[in-house]
Order: sequence, then C-alpha cells, then structure tokens
Amino acid sequence: MNTVAKFLKAPYRAGAIRLSIGTLFVLVVASVILLPQFLAPENLSNLLAQSTVLVISALGQTFVILTGGLDVSVGSIISVTTTIMTLDMPEVVRVMLCIAVAIAFGLSNGYGVARLNVHPIIMTLATMGIGQGLALIILPIPGGKVPEWLSASVAGSVGPVPNSLLWLIVATFVAAWLLYRRPFGLYLFASGGNDFNARMNGVPVERTVIKAYILSALFACAAGMFLAGRLASGDPKGAPHSELNPLPQQRSGVFTWLAVSAASSAL
Repeated sequence: MNTVAKFLKAPYRAGAIRLSIGTLFVLVVASVILLPQFLAPENLSNLLAQSTVLVISALGQTFVILTGGLDVSVGSIISVTTTIMTLDMPEVVRVMLCIAVAIAFGLSNGYGVARLNVHPIIMTLATMGIGQGLALIILPIPGGKVPEWLSASVAGSVGPVPNSLLWLIVATFVAAWLLYRRPFGLYLFASGGNDFNARMNGVPVERTVIKAYILSALFACAAGMFLAGRLASGDPKGAPHSELNPLPQQRSGVFTWLAVSAASSAL
C-alpha cells in the first residue's frame, strides 16, 4: 500500500491521494512565494469563506461522479435555497422547505438517470433550468432577509476557528462517513466501476445512483444556506457558475479526495 495512504490510515480505493497532497503542497508554496500577503489572517479567512460554497458543493458532486454521472444542477439548487431562506414564514419551515426542494431535485435527477436512462448532463441541465426559473419566481431580484442565526453561524467564530471552517469540517466528515464507513460507499465505487458486475453481485445500482443524486442536491442545499448566511440575503443568480466550478476540483482531487480520506481516518 502507498506510504501516504498508510500515514493517513485511509482505505486506498483511489489512486489520487498522493497526487492530491502533492498538488496542494505545490499550490500553497507557490502562493506563499508569489503573494506575500497570502498567509495574512484576513486573507486566509476571506479565501476560506469564498471557497466554502464551492467545496461543499464539490463534496456532493463526489457521490455522483463516483457513479459515472454528472450533476450540473447544483448551482440552481444553491440559488433556490438562498431565495427560500428569505420567504416570510417561520424559520423552521424555511429550512425544511429547502431540504424538501433539494430532495425533490435530487430524486428527479436520480430517477431520470437510473430508471429512464436519460444522460446525466441532459437530465441535470433540464432541472437546472427549472431550478433557476423557480429561484427567479420566488425572488426576481436580489434582496430579502435571512434569519439572523444563519448569518451568525457563517460570519462568527468559535474561539480562533472561523465558522466557515466548521461548516467545511462537518460536511467533510459526513461525506467521509458515507463513503468509507457505510455500505453505501462500497455500492458507489462498485456502481461506477462496473455496473453490470455490481448488479451480478447484488448491488442495488439504480437505488445507489438515485441516492447519490439526492446527496448531491442536499450538499448543494447546505452550500446555499451558507451562501445565504454570508450574503445575509437571497440571490436568484447567486451561484450562476457553480454547476461547473466543482468539476475541476473533482479532477484534481485537491479538496475532495484528500479531505474525505483524511477525515475517514479519524472516524
């Protein structure tokens, strides 16, 4: 087994761990050399807050990509979530409505891909358009007000640790637990590796694919709540490019594979 994988005490299911660590190290060293203010606390805090939405949505994309699919509707789910959080209704109802809408989008995507055999890009492009339209119907222009507790959970800190980092830690550990500590993780790798062999070995491939898209939507919902708290308002076009931004992260593995594998060793 690879030495880095032994050090992390993580299952060596993917060959990207060593590449992830090396890429991350090179990026950090280059930034420190070329940008003298890179390590300034204010800059690090700002970078962390800016990347949290992208990293959380990328974690959700991981489940879908492991099945061999692709979800480009995450940006519209993020936008819908920010607009729902500004509605004039009890705060608990807003949160539950965000989760319900995310599950509905994920279920639609998963059912279309797994049961109707629609290509993932075509299926998620369709729901992306629906989601963007729904966001514009709920809130035609940026504005509104989100619950104060949501803004405080994003902008505040616990001692020296910013809350945005806590959001990332929780999301990473949830993803790691699902991938490395539950049978669902094995089903994901099996379904994406060879769906025919997976079926022959009793893996519920269709159900696994549907669950993967639901999880992707739920992680996008969490990213949308973070964005709403950071903006302290709703924005129907707050994440217009989030559909494709998580993809380079999946290719490089800098955030997802390294973070999830490291977190799995702590579980």
